[in-house]
Amino acid sequence: MESPDTRPAKRLERTPRVFVTRHLMPSVESRMRELFDVSLNTEDQPLTREQLVAAMQEYDVLVPTVTDRIDSDMIAAAGPQLGLIANFGAGTEHIDLAAASARTPPGSGCAAAPAARRAGAARPRWWSIFRSTPCRPRCCPGTAG
Repeated sequence: MESPDTRPAKRLERTPRVFVTRHLMPSVESRMRELFDVSLNTEDQPLTREQLVAAMQEYDVLVPTVTDRIDSDMIAAAGPQLGLIANFGAGTEHIDLAAASARTPPGSGCAAAPAARRAGAARPRWWSIFRSTPCRPRCCPGTAG
């Protein structure tokens, strides 16, 4: 079923800026460096709430892991350029999906949908990070799809 809003998704005029909160597989980090302007947490230490919010205010994409709790206040404080929270890992309980989908402008798809669709899959499909698909009710309750 097609989304009632048929406007095209927002496209960046530059290489997307991606912030990864923890170490990923070396092959994934290498490929991300090739495709994106990526910042990695080289110390691989858990980030504070303030550090996560700062990343959400600066980057186009946040790639958290299941140890990073992303709540509604953090999503509300994110910069207007943040277009996607691409979860790495299984489950989405650590991300406020309702707040993420409410923040997403019409026509751009749900910011948390790729993470929600991957719930239960330990190996992410990070290469589909920027795919824009309409949000479906099964991934983000309360959305039309």
